[in-house]
Order: sequence, then structure tokens, then C-alpha cells
Amino acid sequence: MIISSSLSRIGLVTFAIMVSIPARAGETRTQRVELKAGWNAVSIDVDPLDSAPGTVFDSTKVDIVARYFTPRTPVRFIADP
Repeated sequence: MIISSSLSRIGLVTFAIMVSIPARAGETRTQRVELKAGWNAVSIDVDPLDSAPGTVFDSTKVDIVARYFTPRTPVRFIADP
């Protein structure tokens, strides 16, 4: 996930993602990530309870959230370049 954030007034923002641990029902864990002005590449080790970007980044001004999608096939070219 790549996050672009214009936080020039604030500097640093910390957001928390509440997650459920499949091994123990009802248990949650918090992961905090500090965002700095400009581009931030963030990898998280948890799954949000509500993964909607509007919910995850509700208290943070974020311009772009991008995600890498794994290709369905190893084919890189349709025709010989």
C-alpha cells in the first residue's frame, strides 16, 4: 500500500488499525504507523475489522491510497516487443 499525504501543518500523524486475530475469537491487536508529509510506503501485519479506506484513514488526511494487485498470470507481454 502506498499512501500520499499532505500533512505539512501537522507533520506526523499516527493512526491505528484494530484487527481481529483469527486464532483467538474476540481478541484485537493495534498496529500504529507514523505518516510523514509526502509519500509513505506502509506494510501492515494486521487485517482491519472494517477495511474500507474511509474507515481506516478516517482521522488522517490522505490524498491517495494505492494497492498492488498480484497478476493472475506470469505472462508479461501479449506480443513480441
